[in-house]
Amino acid sequence: MAYPKIHQYKVTLRHIYPPIWRRFQIYEGMTFDDLHLTIQIIMGWEMSHLYAFNINRELITDGDSLREMGQRGRSAEDTPLNELINKEGAKFNYTYDFGDSWDHELVLEKILPFDPEQVYPTCLDGARACPPEDCGGVPGYIDILETLKKPKSKAYKALMEWLDEDFDPEFFDAAAVNEEIAESLEEWDEDDWDEEDDDDDDLALSFPPGFNLSPNMIQEMAQNILAAMKAMPEATITGPLVCPQCQQPTQMIKAKMNYEEIEMIYQGQCGRCGAEMSLKVA
Repeated sequence: MAYPKIHQYKVTLRHIYPPIWRRFQIYEGMTFDDLHLTIQIIMGWEMSHLYAFNINRELITDGDSLREMGQRGRSAEDTPLNELINKEGAKFNYTYDFGDSWDHELVLEKILPFDPEQVYPTCLDGARACPPEDCGGVPGYIDILETLKKPKSKAYKALMEWLDEDFDPEFFDAAAVNEEIAESLEEWDEDDWDEEDDDDDDLALSFPPGFNLSPNMIQEMAQNILAAMKAMPEATITGPLVCPQCQQPTQMIKAKMNYEEIEMIYQGQCGRCGAEMSLKVA
């Protein structure tokens, strides 16, 4: 089975010095909506506002954001990264919160081979804490930084009634970020196994963005759903699958499962080109 390539990005919050930045890796076939969610976690934002990517003056965002801006653009949920970003050194913009206008520069630093021992997305490094939400954008955050230098002032006392008392503008912990990513993937996994139709024999399986489909992990999940799979042997499997024929990120449709002892084999078709696909778990 061919694995997707890995995109390594550096994201930097514009107009703040010293810079606030993160370096991270994600599957090339993940969507721009997946990238948005990843940036939210690694930067420290709270997913409270609209967003948009701007690539060569083309907007990529969700429907709500397009309506808010009154503009046309691509659906972030339906556009994979490697459809628009496929060369090392490529740069583009990500804006979060159209009120505070937090502008981020993203640079595709490297295109790497898939590492079966790594879970994606993963944060590699970074510097400085994310600004608080709804603080007034760059000017407001600069005011906060200046006020924090004057702990005896009235402005400092007023600020601390609003700001988290543990806030440290110089703090960043990549390990803690990766723990949050792992928790988010676990929550997604719990929420997204569902049966689309109680009257249908199809079982729809949905894996979280960037989920590492290593054989051991599939086997562990398969043991938990084996009874359901036996009762409903047809499945649609989505996730970071790559078709061996068209070499594109895809889903396996009309998948049938054969089960013998601890060996599971899914056989189905590529959702893009219809080519035969198989996924074996031993």
